[in-house]
Amino acid sequence: MKHPKLTRDSAICAIVEVFERYFGAEKGSAEMYQEFAEDMRLCEVWDGESTTPEYLPPSIWEILAATGIHPDHLTEACHINPLIAAELKVDGYGRAWVLKI
Repeated sequence: MKHPKLTRDSAICAIVEVFERYFGAEKGSAEMYQEFAEDMRLCEVWDGESTTPEYLPPSIWEILAATGIHPDHLTEACHINPLIAAELKVDGYGRAWVLKI
């Protein structure tokens, strides 16, 4: 069955909303997201002390950009701050988008 309201933009916004609802600003949600990212092998398992980048989970914007969604499209579809999307850039091999920190 075709969903008349399902567009690329609405699908992108739905994914962002799922992340926000599940890993939003609720108490303990940062820890849940860290565990999720570790389980999905998106970052190294945190040793409880290190603060190096390999232990930091990617942001939702990095995840969406890695699927090939251009930062400009993220800005348009989700009405995010253009400054956030402007910090997304393609890596040297053109394989994925990464957030400049």
